Amino acid sequence: MSWMQRFVIPLVSAFSMTFAFAQERHDAPVSLQGARWITDDRLESFESDRTVVLLFWSSWSEPCRRAMPRIAALKREAGAALDFVAVNVWEYDEIAGARFDEQASRFIKRFPNSLPMPVCADDAPGLKGTLAKTWLNARGITTLPTCFIVGAGGEIVWHGHPSDLRAQLASQIALNPKSMEDYVLEAEGEVRRFLSASREGGGSAIAIAREAVAGEMRDNPAALNAFAWEMLDNTRFEGKDLAMALEWASRAADITNRADGMILDTLALALFENGRLDEAVKTQEEAVRLFEAAAGGSGEELNDMKTRLKRFQSARESNR
Repeated sequence: MSWMQRFVIPLVSAFSMTFAFAQERHDAPVSLQGARWITDDRLESFESDRTVVLLFWSSWSEPCRRAMPRIAALKREAGAALDFVAVNVWEYDEIAGARFDEQASRFIKRFPNSLPMPVCADDAPGLKGTLAKTWLNARGITTLPTCFIVGAGGEIVWHGHPSDLRAQLASQIALNPKSMEDYVLEAEGEVRRFLSASREGGGSAIAIAREAVAGEMRDNPAALNAFAWEMLDNTRFEGKDLAMALEWASRAADITNRADGMILDTLALALFENGRLDEAVKTQEEAVRLFEAAAGGSGEELNDMKTRLKRFQSARESNR
């Protein structure tokens, strides 16, 4: 598995559908009339002092599934500053042998952590639903996933693809405007130099990483994470500096507000290798929870995380 595959959800599937993008101001107030609520949590109305992000999605759409971890991460970062709602539309009868009005609930039962927010569904199949008509059809939107930002008084201030959502929100609240994909692309050259050197030993690799972190990679969590993980996980890496690996992993976690499961997985291993067993267990538990919430997480990666968690727990018990 490449360092890109480990640290970010693959980009190709996320962009496999053409998307609509538009800027809107002073739209007429909107509502979720016609919504069937799948979750106990729900949004009864758009409040005058709250900004709401809506993700329109379908259970059959792979691009929608790939967008869910991105939206979930944004929700964690935003905290109480924003409300998020997932709106299921464009479902049809007989998909996976179920009626259109069963598709959303079946998806949530299968992937219970994929949408950590209120979820509602349309009242009719396909393009006939009230939500599809009033939100999507009326604006000529023909692809999913699509996000909306609804501002004060229920006015739509923006709609577009989830990949552009972070930049839009960063202009309104304290949010890092860069996504992990942005960081990965920026770090690619330095990380490949580091990995190439690490295969030959370790000394020159550490020098490359130190130089990068002292410069442009200081605030790049993808680079920091890759440097730390390789040093910790590669058994043939010579001259490991465990304290430095912990420093880099900690910084990556801080930059991402501890919202990335892969980065916390690295931090937990760094804590473990530095003898901080209680913190390692706690951090690995957090990493597993976050990764389970990402619909794009593979079973093999999740199993590896759980195996490390058991290893950390066993070591902690042995040292008591």
